[in-house]
Amino acid sequence: MPGVTYNSVHLSYHPRHLTESRPRQWTLLRAGLLVCLGGWASGQGVPQLAVNKAVDRGVEYLLAKQQLDGTWNHGKKPRIGCTALILYTLLSSGVDPLSPAVELAATHLEHEPLPDKTYDCALMIMALSAHDPKRHRDQLEDLVERLVGWEERGGWGYPAAPGNQDLGWQDLSNTQYAVMGLWAAARAGIRVPKGIWGPVAHGLKRYSGSDGGFAYTQAGQTSTGSMTAAGVAALAICRDQLGLDPEQRRKDKYGALDAIDEGSSWLGAHFSVTRNPQRSGGHLGYYLYGLERAGALIPTTQFGNHLWYEEGARQLVADQNPTGNWRSTLGGGLPETCFGLLFLRKATAPRTGLAAKGGAGGTEVSLLRGASPVHLTVSGLKPASMWINGYSPDVLRACEWPGEEGQGMRVERVIWSIDGIEHKRIGGDVSQPSAHERFACQYEFDQPGVHKVEAEVHLLRAPTRDGSGRLVPSAIKVVRSTELIVEVESGCPDWMIQNARDRSANLLAGVQMLVKASSISGSYGAHRAVDHDQGTFWLAEAGDENPTLTIELDSDVTANMVVVGHPHSGSTRKNAHGLALEVLVTVNETSTYRLRMHSEEGRKGRLRLPGTRRIKRLDISIPWRVPGPNGSRTVGLAEVELQQMR
Repeated sequence: MPGVTYNSVHLSYHPRHLTESRPRQWTLLRAGLLVCLGGWASGQGVPQLAVNKAVDRGVEYLLAKQQLDGTWNHGKKPRIGCTALILYTLLSSGVDPLSPAVELAATHLEHEPLPDKTYDCALMIMALSAHDPKRHRDQLEDLVERLVGWEERGGWGYPAAPGNQDLGWQDLSNTQYAVMGLWAAARAGIRVPKGIWGPVAHGLKRYSGSDGGFAYTQAGQTSTGSMTAAGVAALAICRDQLGLDPEQRRKDKYGALDAIDEGSSWLGAHFSVTRNPQRSGGHLGYYLYGLERAGALIPTTQFGNHLWYEEGARQLVADQNPTGNWRSTLGGGLPETCFGLLFLRKATAPRTGLAAKGGAGGTEVSLLRGASPVHLTVSGLKPASMWINGYSPDVLRACEWPGEEGQGMRVERVIWSIDGIEHKRIGGDVSQPSAHERFACQYEFDQPGVHKVEAEVHLLRAPTRDGSGRLVPSAIKVVRSTELIVEVESGCPDWMIQNARDRSANLLAGVQMLVKASSISGSYGAHRAVDHDQGTFWLAEAGDENPTLTIELDSDVTANMVVVGHPHSGSTRKNAHGLALEVLVTVNETSTYRLRMHSEEGRKGRLRLPGTRRIKRLDISIPWRVPGPNGSRTVGLAEVELQQMR
């Protein structure tokens, strides 16, 4: 409509690395967080909006680190466990299961072979159970069978470790994750042998020391916060699965109930949210996530005299880095960020109430200014948080009381509407200025499409005097915001899903080969194009007029498709290299094929050969390229793959 100012926020489920960067919106996120922290000085509990903001920023950090095949790198190579942990964290943080980031990760995991480590197996169960247990049922059953098969006298360790028939090979860390995996499977309706819980409870009790705490091994090591939280939480799971009644301890032949009480007391006596007690402070996030599980599963709001969630959330929000992650003692920042998000989201607790929801998931923020009398902010996806961020100068002049400038106006109530229907009324206090009160609420945008958000604010004007000097009582002025248009998208293109499947379909994985390049720019060597890692790539020098990669295999590979990817700019300086628009693929030095590449960086080129070939050598050249935005003519290739398609 002419004369009406609209402002829109595009709430997209796409991972950051597949969308345009928006630095201004990050500035708004940080500014909003500072506003949310304003109430702490008065001794109030941690503001929910501050927690929501921290979760949003942590989720954005994880999304920005995702590789094109749906994985995340922990260290130098993608790891099943790291990808599963992040997928579980994203789902626990409210990211939509239909979002591309989630769908890519889940697709990747369902095409991976069964893992050979306890952590990886348990985390895959947790992630796939949280994602869609019906879709992943067969895989979950196989994972449970494998995990149960590794159990030895109530514990788990590293299955391939030497001497794994002795209790010494087991540890409480592996054991607690195995217990969590089996518990997740049981809750998802996957059959877990009932007879396993008794031996596991008995095995867990062995980690408990004379001081009531728990240690990493059963060899009498010092109790630590992370292991005590692990022992308490794992025993609480066993207690519930065994149906032990705390009021009838004679049923408890495993000593589980006593060990839970003693461990809980230990956590209260040694409580900290700034360090992992009695472990030199290391593995802080790992400990805090254990504390969250223990508190949720006992259940209790306190350890000793400490409100564990309030103190932990306050510390995590204060410690979060500007990039959205938390400092890491485990490497790469990814696990530590997951543990921080899982704590803030109370991932183990049932999802009930507004405070349990948070406001996370692929967040983008829009501020409504200009001609609108009321400025609104919308943040998050599932659910979205919305609040009032200010007023136009005209409203401030008309409604601020003399002497209260900058202290906020006197708000009688705020009425939020979604798509023209009243959503929530929030009362104010007209006896004083509203200060930093945001009158926030949350809303689940369940359906994709365009939605309208509006706020109607009832403000109490200052008293005035008439012509005779008599005092005129205050009057209510109603101001309404301009519509804030929120467009919610979902879905994942087929080409993204194919990227996630490629890793398991790549026939070059594990094949010995000699790789050479016509030139190499910096440290981006030729081998990086065939290292089974979507985050690395080969770059040729800018002056190389015919960049060529040669791959000679030690043994033939039978395939009918060659897959070639663009270098991923998220792994280097933004758009610092050019882009190949066409490649020539020569197979066994005899047959040459032309492959037009997609201009989208994340989309791979897929060359279907005329028939199945026994391939010994590939020569891939780049005859046609476009420079990067900064004029750079360096160009190269990411993962080169051979596949056998039906």
